[in-house]
Amino acid sequence: MFAALGREARARGERLEPRRDAFRARQIADDTLAAIRSACPPPSDVVYDREREELLRDVELFLEFESRRRPSEPVAFEVSFGREPGGEEPLAQADPIKVSLGGGAAFQLRGTIDRIDRLPDGSYEVIDYKTGRYRQDKWQGTFRGGAMLQHALYGVAATVLLRRLEPRPRIARGAYEFPSAKGGGERVEVPPPSRAELARVLSDLFDVMADGAFAATDDEKQCEYCDFQHACGGRWRRRGKARPPRQ
Repeated sequence: MFAALGREARARGERLEPRRDAFRARQIADDTLAAIRSACPPPSDVVYDREREELLRDVELFLEFESRRRPSEPVAFEVSFGREPGGEEPLAQADPIKVSLGGGAAFQLRGTIDRIDRLPDGSYEVIDYKTGRYRQDKWQGTFRGGAMLQHALYGVAATVLLRRLEPRPRIARGAYEFPSAKGGGERVEVPPPSRAELARVLSDLFDVMADGAFAATDDEKQCEYCDFQHACGGRWRRRGKARPPRQ
């Protein structure tokens, strides 16, 4: 929905503005919900109405968030790489992005960048929207011990994709944005790491995977959506209900 609104504003050469674009935003939201409802009916009308109101409120907050955005020019929305591209984003490509780790090692990266903006000085900003809650301690540092890599990896991908527009694009920063009620309209900016820094962190992570040294965490919040809690102990260990592994 954010991408659809952004593309329409981009085509008009305008910035999104709450009063002018609110009606169109609700249209896009209701059309999207109708398609989802047809494919996956809600358990009841009460649940549907409640969640619809929450979604419409988030769309309103997104428009307000956009109206406060510092001057920039949207270049791409939901631009994919390593996936079959749609026709709406010229920068999208079917081939994955090759990321070098040095010493001849490399891996293929696939993904979708939520948004790329051109800043007034000609550099670029790579934006990722987050719809969850904002926790300040979770978004500190450049890599957060290897747990926060999206801005760095997508910065590498954006550099490759933007070469279709200019030979030497410069990524000024990555940004995580929380334009929803849960996120409180927060925004976190992270400067791009050097390629050497990124390669070092990624190499360490790949070494961990190659060795099979997957250490369990003591932070239950990191286990909330993990499918492997029973394998490492997870909540069972913290609750004193550790069970022996099944044979």
